[in-house]
Amino acid sequence: MPEWPDLFVLRERLDQALTGQAAVGAEVYNPIVLRAVLPLPQWIAGRRLAGLTQRGKFLTFHWDDASLMVVNPMLTGVFALTQPGAKRTKDTAFAITFEGGIQLRYRDEKQMGKVYLLRGEEPAAAVPGFAGLGPEADPSSFDEADFIRRGRKRQYEVRNLLMDQEFLAGIGNAYADEILFEARLHPKRKLSSLADAEWAALAAAVRTVMALGVKAVAEGMPPGLGAKVRSHMQVRGRENTPCPRCGSRIVLRSLGYLETNFCPTCQPAPPGQLY
Repeated sequence: MPEWPDLFVLRERLDQALTGQAAVGAEVYNPIVLRAVLPLPQWIAGRRLAGLTQRGKFLTFHWDDASLMVVNPMLTGVFALTQPGAKRTKDTAFAITFEGGIQLRYRDEKQMGKVYLLRGEEPAAAVPGFAGLGPEADPSSFDEADFIRRGRKRQYEVRNLLMDQEFLAGIGNAYADEILFEARLHPKRKLSSLADAEWAALAAAVRTVMALGVKAVAEGMPPGLGAKVRSHMQVRGRENTPCPRCGSRIVLRSLGYLETNFCPTCQPAPPGQLY
C-alpha cells in the first residue's frame, strides 16, 4: 500500500514532470477504479495541470479550472511516467497523455484504488474518508507532544493507533510495523499499558521512520516511477529472516484480516500473549 513517504515522493516527482502541461487525451482500460459523472477522456479534455497536493494516503491533482482528480491508491495502486507508445502492462487502469509527450499511467493490480473526478465538489464532501483525516505523518512537522497527548485518550492497541487515519494520516501496514520495531513495542500492546518512556519512544519512532522512509523512497524510486520501494524496511516482509538488531527470527502474525511482522525478542509480547 502506498503510504506517506511513497506519496510524498510521488507528489514531488509528478509535480516536477507535469505541472503546467495540458492534457491532450486519455484512455481508460479498466473503469472500475473511476468515480465520475463523465467519462475520463471527456472530463480531462483541454485541462491543464496546476499542481498536486497530498493529504494522508490521498493524492490530489489540481487542474486550471479548479477541477480535481483525487486518488486513493488503496492496496496496489501506482503511477508511472512513460512515452505514449510504450508497451502497456495488463494492470493499467487508465492513461493521461500530456502535451509534452509524457503519459501518466495509473496501474492497479487488484483494481482496489479509487479515483474521484470532481467538478466543483470539495474532497471533504465528495471523497469518503477525506474529511476525517488527522494530522499528517510528516516528519518535518510532526508534533510528538501532541501525538502523546491525543494517544493517551485512546483505548485500543498500539498498532491500531498508528493505522487510525483519523488519528494520524498516512501510515499503513508496512510503516506501522517499522515504527513499532524502532520503538521496541509489540503490535498488540494496549495503549493503557505504555509507560512514559515508551510513549516517548513511540513518538520519536514515528518521526525517525517517516524521515528515513522519505529518504529511501526518494533514492530508490526510478525516474519513471511505477515502483514501491521497500528494500529499506527492517521487519516488514522479512519473516523468517534474522532480526537486524538481535538475530532472532522475524515472525509473521495475523491481526484480523491484516498481517504484521515483528521481532518476538526485541518486541516482547504482553502478558498472556504468546507472540
